[in-house]
Amino acid sequence: PLGQYLNGLATKKAFKNSKVFRIERKANFLQQSKGMAADFGEAKFIQSTHDQGNNKSLLVCESQNSGGRFYIFQKNRAKRLANGNMASYFQCRRCSEIGDGPKARVSVHEGRVTKNPDGGHHPNCEPLDHASVEALRLKREIISSVGRGGVRPLQAYRQGLAEIPRRFPDQEVQEAVEIAVPPFKRLRSCMYRAMARNILPMHGINNLP
Repeated sequence: PLGQYLNGLATKKAFKNSKVFRIERKANFLQQSKGMAADFGEAKFIQSTHDQGNNKSLLVCESQNSGGRFYIFQKNRAKRLANGNMASYFQCRRCSEIGDGPKARVSVHEGRVTKNPDGGHHPNCEPLDHASVEALRLKREIISSVGRGGVRPLQAYRQGLAEIPRRFPDQEVQEAVEIAVPPFKRLRSCMYRAMARNILPMHGINNLP
């Protein structure tokens, strides 16, 4: 544990001494000195599996350095600014999974990403391709749909797979998304949990459809 901690500190120090960090810090300072917020595009989200309305839990940011590849950020917190608007703060999901070391963070103000999504990542963090992002989106939609309107897990899974050719006319993209979607066996346990969560208030535990 001590060795991992020291390695994490060394990695953070190396990043703060890097050219990328210095350039990003200077750019942010110039933006702030001019009274402007940096703008890295519209904030786009993947719905939560616990969605009961519009819970925007995962932020998808396209890499500015690698076109067609994306980082996924998990929401950390939100706060109200002096002007009354809400600001949300996100941390890179993959960096968090890796563990010790730098973790990229971005913020969203008024529906816009205001920090470079490429900055501050763990050295082993790589952005996802388009198919992986769409597979994640579809997986979450499948899980959140279970139990609603009497939809059972296997039925929800098949309906989700049937969406792929409708959403992606390109055959190569279809095949890539189909490969990236986890098999039903891997999703089954979380789908049954979602079914219980979605329908218990209506039917009770002894009357699951």
